[in-house]
Amino acid sequence: MLGCTEEIALEFRKHYKAFMDGFLCFPINLPRTAFHASLQGRKNAMKMIKDIVKERRLLKGKRKERDFLDHILGEVANEEEILTEETALSTIFAVLFAAFETTSAAIALGFKFLNAHPHVLTQLMVRP
Repeated sequence: MLGCTEEIALEFRKHYKAFMDGFLCFPINLPRTAFHASLQGRKNAMKMIKDIVKERRLLKGKRKERDFLDHILGEVANEEEILTEETALSTIFAVLFAAFETTSAAIALGFKFLNAHPHVLTQLMVRP
């Protein structure tokens, strides 16, 4: 999906595991807590994604194959599109998360989010 080596993919896996292991725990952001490790896992995964994006931009036009990342970066570069770089990075994180985690865990996280943010649930219920 991002044209990564196996070594980079394993590092992503480590960061996503840290993210998931602490995501459903009590949200206290103190060092050595599962929640802190979860936030660090997300931060590290996002840094890896940013580094890959930076590297890919340097290789623009030099690669023969186009993958998911190339298409996303093309949309960000297109001035007519509304996709910002921050949104693109979050989308890449979400797609990689979906590829890593099971559907049931993703649904559980969705319910946890909706429970923590009832105004979002209200907005979703109002939409046709």
